[in-house]
Amino acid sequence: MKKTINFLILLLCFAFVANAVADIRFVTPDLIIKDLPFPVSVEINSNGEQVARTQVYVTSAENNLYYSGGSQGEWLTGSTLNNNIDKESGLIWWYNIGPKGSISSQSSNFVRLLTLSARGSSDAIIKLTDADNLVAKYPSGESILYNVIDKSIVPQFSTCGDGIVDYFDPNQTGREGEHEACDNSTSYPSGAGCIECRYIDYKSYKVTGDCSYGSRSCSLTLKEPIDILRGRISALMNGQCYPSESFPLEKDYCNNGQPVISYPGGKLNGGISERIYLVAQISAALQEYFSKI
Repeated sequence: MKKTINFLILLLCFAFVANAVADIRFVTPDLIIKDLPFPVSVEINSNGEQVARTQVYVTSAENNLYYSGGSQGEWLTGSTLNNNIDKESGLIWWYNIGPKGSISSQSSNFVRLLTLSARGSSDAIIKLTDADNLVAKYPSGESILYNVIDKSIVPQFSTCGDGIVDYFDPNQTGREGEHEACDNSTSYPSGAGCIECRYIDYKSYKVTGDCSYGSRSCSLTLKEPIDILRGRISALMNGQCYPSESFPLEKDYCNNGQPVISYPGGKLNGGISERIYLVAQISAALQEYFSKI
């Protein structure tokens, strides 16, 4: 008798999975850094079924992820976005879209339902809550079965060269290091312009991607010779150091952090030696320029 009951339970479970119409999954970057926000794409595949409404409550198995900043995807575009908010101080994200008139969506592959920002410091499983989620059929509004593919993540400490602007730490202990200015793996070419993730060589390179904290798209590009020349001449003629951006190493045209040349009252300060220095530095800047073109 017991074997018969177990068989029936197994049969019912199989029937539930076999009849599941929609699939829902979570897509994240391969590398996730401790305490650093990362994107979570919630995707749905209706397997050809027309859907009028979708509601999900995204959470984590151990309540150790915090969600924010939900943005609408390509699913049910133009329909009514009823809810797109956090619950329980960010431990749950509630997303509820549809219906509106005759708008529906269907797919035979995964389509982005929404994108979230998540943050955590320990191993976690991204999942839906056990209740209140819904995939509703078009046009009846009848609830259809769905299968959720949970996502396991393992946050790591950031290291220089991992492609993410976080913290540089030679001991790889994460938060004890100094804040990165750039990341060697995303610099041009092969780390040039980004020295040990500690600073950007603004003398010869410029930022062409987002190098702010948490960025995964930091990139540096070699400055054009004419831009370097303009920067140097401008610094000399305006009594500034070069480069003028934040640069922890020794800057050109400076002595102990102060510009060698100044123009009080609009006139060059100093005597013959300052004039010789100015002419010599302009000449050197021109020579550098012509050597690179």
